[in-house]
Amino acid sequence: DIVENGVAAVSTARRNRPDLIIVDMQLRDSAGPEVIRWLRSNPTLRSTPTVVLTTNSGDLSRSGEWEVNAILLKPLTLAKIESTIRDLLTP
Repeated sequence: DIVENGVAAVSTARRNRPDLIIVDMQLRDSAGPEVIRWLRSNPTLRSTPTVVLTTNSGDLSRSGEWEVNAILLKPLTLAKIESTIRDLLTP
């Protein structure tokens, strides 16, 4: 599913329980970390692999703080996104 904002992301994830979540830090309606907190506060989504997309290189060291599986610095290639997703979803 592709959604336009953080509120829709949380609502859609709660309803559809995705295999993986990608959150862009530059959301129109809410801060990316806030969206991640909302997602992690839901027991059914807490362990869902989550990838953050950011333009801020300072964010690269915050995966533990945000409880996410990967942080990717933009601009990035489709190949980088695909390999990250594959790494997270392949047992």
